[in-house]
Amino acid sequence: MTKYIRLILSSTLPRAPIPRHMRLCRFCRAAVEDKSHVLLECAVHGPLVDLREAFLAQVFALDPNLEVVFPGLAHYDFLVKIIASRRGVVRVARYIFEAFQLVRAAKMFIPEGYNLP
Repeated sequence: MTKYIRLILSSTLPRAPIPRHMRLCRFCRAAVEDKSHVLLECAVHGPLVDLREAFLAQVFALDPNLEVVFPGLAHYDFLVKIIASRRGVVRVARYIFEAFQLVRAAKMFIPEGYNLP
């Protein structure tokens, strides 16, 4: 894994000191909010879903092999694969930036009993 892939996947979304299992997605509140959930799983926030569908269509057109392996890979592993794909690297970077902008614009879910520092 290149240092750029590690950098992208190691950067974190802003997060309060809340136990991981309670860090629920600010959109669906049905799963832990992490990079793979936001980028590839959450199906509740319409603008995020639309952005993801457009992104995947473009990436699959640029690298058809990614469409073949997508159903069989864990979402984190798929993220590593699309980031490593040289054909769509600029599109991947743009998608991550735009998706995280949507996340940052929405209010973070803070479970009852926890406060921001």
